[in-house]
Amino acid sequence: MAIVLSSIALIFSVFVFVYHRRGSRRDLLLHVHDQQLSAERQDGRRVLFELYEQKRLPEELSDEEHRSANHALSVFNVIGYMYCRRYVPRRDLLELWDLTSVRLFDAAERSGFLAMRDAQNGAPIWPYFRPFVADARKHAPLSSRA
Repeated sequence: MAIVLSSIALIFSVFVFVYHRRGSRRDLLLHVHDQQLSAERQDGRRVLFELYEQKRLPEELSDEEHRSANHALSVFNVIGYMYCRRYVPRRDLLELWDLTSVRLFDAAERSGFLAMRDAQNGAPIWPYFRPFVADARKHAPLSSRA
């Protein structure tokens, strides 16, 4: 009888652990998503998009624009870290941020901002953003794969 009760308790404990882990991962994803929608984060992405679209050089950015663009990419590196470490549901994160991350990475790369920051760092910076973007590129709609 004791073995049966112990087995039931063990199964229940495993169920509770899995249930709470899924909930925690979902909550973290929603928190990250909410933070990405803040005006400051959107402004950083806008700076990078405009830098590329207006064919400006990264050196032409004001200190505030540079900080904002750098912050936008740093935040996506943290998102990439959570993605690579599976701290958040990967499929859900791709559903929410695949196209934006691909467009942001492409704008940073084509404008020269990414190369400038890599050179300043002496090595590729934002190591988790790159693999996240590689997966996002596969997941994103075909129209974004230019």
